[in-house]
Amino acid sequence: MPPAPPLHKTDGLANIIGWLGTLASVALFGSPVPTFMKIRKERTTGTFAFLPYGAGMLNAASWVSYSIVTPERYQTAVTNLVGAALMLVWLRMFV
Repeated sequence: MPPAPPLHKTDGLANIIGWLGTLASVALFGSPVPTFMKIRKERTTGTFAFLPYGAGMLNAASWVSYSIVTPERYQTAVTNLVGAALMLVWLRMFV
């Protein structure tokens, strides 16, 4: 059985909804901003653990590698490239 055609080539509405989901996902990657503003202001990470941000970085990197080897996964690549970059920024605060 031949593979189904990519949604972005067959349905404009699905493409729009997909990019809206991408924006929502990027916003979720940015959700720790208030926490890190506090860390920056206090100049200490205090009791905050780096593990969730390290796991987030590995997760985003895994999805980026998936989007590289799978053709036409632009939304996945954009979302997780932004997420990986933000996770690197967050992790940098722990060093």
